[in-house]
Amino acid sequence: MLITSDSSFLAHRSLHVWKKIGQGSFSKVYLSKFGDAENNSGKLMATKVINKNRVSTKFVEKFLPRELDVMLKLRHPYIVKASLIL
Repeated sequence: MLITSDSSFLAHRSLHVWKKIGQGSFSKVYLSKFGDAENNSGKLMATKVINKNRVSTKFVEKFLPRELDVMLKLRHPYIVKASLIL
């Protein structure tokens, strides 16, 4: 399991980070498991973490709402329904 401030934040929400699988200018994507990590039960998923402290006000006001809107509307059998964890 990868230990970062992101993994600590996500662990409080039952998401257990395994490894980082991607990163961009403002976010990181982790392979994580939702559920009980100790019993090795739960679903594997990609989890995108956007650090709002590292982005400009313009990004937070204009681009972030648009990205969140798209993520919440996505419907595909191989994409887990998005949810917001603030």
